[in-house]
Formats: sequence, C-alpha cells, structure tokens
Amino acid sequence: MALSAVMFSLMTLVVHMLRTSFSPFMIASVRFAINLIVAAVTVALQRPEHGLLGPPSQRLLLTARAVIGAVAMSLVFVAVTQLPVGDANAIIFTNPVVTAVLAAVVLREAFGWLEGAALLLGFGGVVLVVRPEFLFGPVGPGEAPQRDVETLFQLTYPEAVACAVLSSLLAACAYLCVRALAAPGREKVDSAVVVAWFAVAGLVIAPSVAFASGQGFQAPADVLSVAGLLAVGLLGFAGQWLLNNGLMLEKAGPATAMRNLDVVLAFVYQAVLGEAVTWWAVSGAAVVCAATLLVAWGKMRGGSSAAAAGAAAAAVDSRTDGVPDAQRHATAAASNSGSPPSGGHEGCMDPAGSSSAAGEPSHRSDAALGSDSDSDGDGLLRRSPDAGALPRLLDGRTSSSLEQLDDTELGVVV
Repeated sequence: MALSAVMFSLMTLVVHMLRTSFSPFMIASVRFAINLIVAAVTVALQRPEHGLLGPPSQRLLLTARAVIGAVAMSLVFVAVTQLPVGDANAIIFTNPVVTAVLAAVVLREAFGWLEGAALLLGFGGVVLVVRPEFLFGPVGPGEAPQRDVETLFQLTYPEAVACAVLSSLLAACAYLCVRALAAPGREKVDSAVVVAWFAVAGLVIAPSVAFASGQGFQAPADVLSVAGLLAVGLLGFAGQWLLNNGLMLEKAGPATAMRNLDVVLAFVYQAVLGEAVTWWAVSGAAVVCAATLLVAWGKMRGGSSAAAAGAAAAAVDSRTDGVPDAQRHATAAASNSGSPPSGGHEGCMDPAGSSSAAGEPSHRSDAALGSDSDSDGDGLLRRSPDAGALPRLLDGRTSSSLEQLDDTELGVVV
C-alpha cells in the first residue's frame, strides 16, 4: 500500500510538471489510452464470458460508472494542474468521507458518530486549505496561492478548488456504482471490463472537452515530454496494480491509513519544486487525513464485530451437525438466550469462566454469541443467512474484486 501511494503521488507530480506543455485533458487522454490497452490485453488473456462488453444486464451501470469516473478523473487532472499539488491532493482526499455520507444516504449503510465526526473534520480541513476570504479575511502578502508559471489551461483559484471538490464527489458516486455492480444476485463483471469501459468513456470525454475549450491536442516538443506522458500512464497503472494487491492482502482500514502517505508526499514535492507551503494548508491536510482515518477505524470496528458474530454462528452450526432440526434450533435459541436446551447441560460458562445456573441470563454479548442484533438501530433484529460472508464483504474481499479495482474509497484516482 505504501508503494501504491508513492506511485500515485509521483503520477500527480508528473502531471503537475507537465502543466506548461499540455492541457490536463490531453494528459488525461494518455492515461485513459494506456488504461484501455492494459484492460484490453487482460480481457484477451482472461476471455470472460461476455468479452469487453460485459453482461447485458450490467451495461447500464457500467456506462454510469464509466462516465462518472472519467469526468472525476479529468477533474483531478484539472485540479492538479491549477492548484499547488499539496492543496489539490488534500481536497481530493476528502473522498472517503464523501463516500461514507453517500453510502449512508443511497445504500442505507450505518452512519454513526464516527462518520459524523469525520464529515465535520473533512469539511474543516478543506476550509483550512482553501481559507475562504469571508471567513479568514484578506490574505496577507505571500499567503495567497500563486501561479508560478503560465499553464495552457487557465482557471481562477475558486474555479480550481470547485473542480477538486467536484472530483471528490463524483469519485464517491463512481464507487457507489462499483458497489452496485458487485451487489449479491447480479451477474459477475470482470474488473478488467470495468476498467475498459472507464477508459473508453474517458477517451470520448477528455478529447471532446479539450477541443470544445479550444485547447485541442499539443504535440510533444521533445523526448522528455513524451516520457512524461508515458510516465503518467505507467505510474497510474503501477499504482492501481499495487493498490489492488494491497487490498487483497490487507483490510481497507489499514490500507486507507497507508494511502494518506500520498498527501504527505504531495507537500514534500511541492517544497522540492520551490512552491510555497503554508502552515494553513499543512494543517488542513492533517485534519483531512484524520477524517479518513476515522472512517477507516469505523470500517475496522465493524469488520471485527461481524467476524466475531460469524465465528460464533459457525461454532453453533458445527456443534449441531447431524442433530435433528428441532434440537438444532433449540441449541441456537439457548445460545442466544443464555440458557441450555432441554435435555442439555444444566449450566453454561460465561466469558470470565464462571458458571451460570440454568435459566439465569448469560452476560455474554450478542456478538460473542452470534445472536440476532439490532445492528442499524431501527428496532429490527436480523441475522445474516451466511454469517461468514458478512466479514468478507466488510473486508472488501468479494469474489469479483470490484470493490478493489478503484481508489475511489481511498482517495485520489478513480
């Protein structure tokens, strides 16, 4: 995961350095083209059932994910070329917080005090980075973000900030589309197919915007420019590959923590390039990182609780193998209530090891017993039909690996 953060931060640095020679839309087009080549080769080797087009029932969602993700990626490149690289990364990295909010609204996922605190922290961090004049007053000499070079594509500072914020919002929407593609009961979509659709949409959108804005395409002036464009695509691919493999080896929570290294490196690069680094921006970036860590911590807590429930439920199933259904249900009910089934033992052990008499309530928690619980606070008791699947889902390890193919949950690239 640390190597993934390094690759993505280097890609951001190269994009920032190319801003005087190419428009952000041309740079994005090169990234999309390399993505498409890699995805097409992967599909040719893997030969999924429906080829590059994917299952017919999933094509509407594939289109939505591709268009939203391509626009988000293009806006990331615009923000990186128009803003100091550290400021741009700090704003874009509010994405995990935005994703948590949208997941609560659209997917009805839990939204507790941790997510609420992360939302406030993320918003506060962006305010510190941007320092709007109506809150902070006129900035002093040397404090305002300066455009040290003339770029081919020019935006005002507020417009560039708006692009960064919008890219974070759209990246969260793209992630929700990925979640929908991987929902239980839907046809499986190979991750390379999703990337291919995303790249095709980008190759339509980015050049169209480039020509509509009068930018067009710029011919590379020298070999160094060509190398820079290729580096953007290759670094992005390397970062994505490392990210996907890191997510397969580690839970999403620790992975998010490691991805915050990207923000730190962005400010290091900014200082190396001789661009002013303000304490306001550094403080705001630190607050944004804290917000993403809160979201990660919440995911880890939820995954641990679900894993405990799944293990306990599996234990109940294992000790009732070969037992008639009526007695099996009695055993499960006894575990939930803390009393033994009829004909069973007269006492049971609580977690501390002390015996409780038959009929006395046990002090074991619902999670430890694998019992039904009111997990979302709506007064309804539920048990997952496949207790072992829940922790796998919370860990982001679905069979189709769709949750793992993007950085949308973790920050920068979609």
